[in-house]
Amino acid sequence: MKIDALLNKYFEGETSCEEEQWIRDYFSNENVPEHLLCYKPMFAYFDNEISTEQAKKTVKANKMAIPRRKTLVYTFSGIAACIVMAIGISTFFQQSDDSCKRNYVVINGKCYTDEATIKAYANASLQEVATSKDEVFTELFKD
Repeated sequence: MKIDALLNKYFEGETSCEEEQWIRDYFSNENVPEHLLCYKPMFAYFDNEISTEQAKKTVKANKMAIPRRKTLVYTFSGIAACIVMAIGISTFFQQSDDSCKRNYVVINGKCYTDEATIKAYANASLQEVATSKDEVFTELFKD
């Protein structure tokens, strides 16, 4: 009989995957000879374990796919948020007044770019705080 030879080969560890599948299929049928009935629960158990292991792998593959999608969504939403923040920060720091783009001075809240006006204001401010040599000496040598 072919099944007896395959069982001997199986117990010696010399069967291929296809032959082992054929043996499991053979013992899953109802027509098993009486002298081989003692092997039926063993191969039914192996068949059950193999199908359970395949189901676990399928479930694990499905679980792996979901976090991968979530990771991509989180990554792209983070990138989009960074782009929006960069645009917001750049527009915040842009100068809104186009008249004062180059060299300028702000005096009393007004923007001046004319050199002569700036020099006049600077000289007037310096004159207000300037002291003469005589005033310095009189203050230093006061008794």
